[in-house]
Amino acid sequence: MRDNPFTKWKQVGGTVIGKALQKARTLREIRWQNPVKSVGMKLFLTFFLCIVAFVLIVGSLSYNTSKNIIKDKVAVSTEETIRQAGAKIDLLLGRYLDTSLQVMVDSDLIRDASELNRGGLTQYRQFELQQSTSRFLRNILITDSTLQSVFLFLDNGTIISTATGKTISEVPETESWYQEALERDGAVVWIPTQSSVMDAEVKTFGLVRRVKDTLAGRPVGVLMIEVKYDAIKDQLADILTAEGYYKFIADGSGTVVYAVDEELLGQPLGIALPERDTGR
Repeated sequence: MRDNPFTKWKQVGGTVIGKALQKARTLREIRWQNPVKSVGMKLFLTFFLCIVAFVLIVGSLSYNTSKNIIKDKVAVSTEETIRQAGAKIDLLLGRYLDTSLQVMVDSDLIRDASELNRGGLTQYRQFELQQSTSRFLRNILITDSTLQSVFLFLDNGTIISTATGKTISEVPETESWYQEALERDGAVVWIPTQSSVMDAEVKTFGLVRRVKDTLAGRPVGVLMIEVKYDAIKDQLADILTAEGYYKFIADGSGTVVYAVDEELLGQPLGIALPERDTGR
């Protein structure tokens, strides 16, 4: 019996369609399977997360290490800058100490001042001695542009100064720095920042010290040197100018004698300062 061709093709077609449907179901199952559940994907995610965590940890440690190194370098650099500024201020103050010593050891000046103190002079002789002493002080003022004025307060109440047009009317005996100069008997007493005794609108600092006639063994008077406040400002103008820095100088008692904010001048610093032997 001959096979029916149509039946044969039907069987072949059914077989092909069945296999196609079976493959489609298999592909559908594979397509919709969650890839995270596969072992390969889990291993990949594990390694990826470990690498990310490692990078974050190493990056954080590197950042903190670099930040600390930079902070340390900035601190060292700032400290060195402060030391250099301190050395400049020491040199500046040392110059004024040398100037005061120049007055104290000048025999002609001491002789003339001692004669003025003794009194009993003719009017001409008194004028002559005052002019000679004043000229000596003016020469000191001329040679240093940072000086505001120089005074020699004699024990008899005579005031000799570098002023040509005006002077103060009386010896500032009530000032604490004047009394301290008398007590310290030749040692330097620094005057904190204040208005000049000659001009209230000019800020100055300075020094005073007792002047003595060492040959006769008796005191002569008190020397006062006023220094322009700008002398310190100019020394510190170009250092630590970045935002966040505060520049100030305090004396041994903790009183502010220099600050960018001049409202702080004469105010207590409020910080305990370490003791330092400057030798001055």
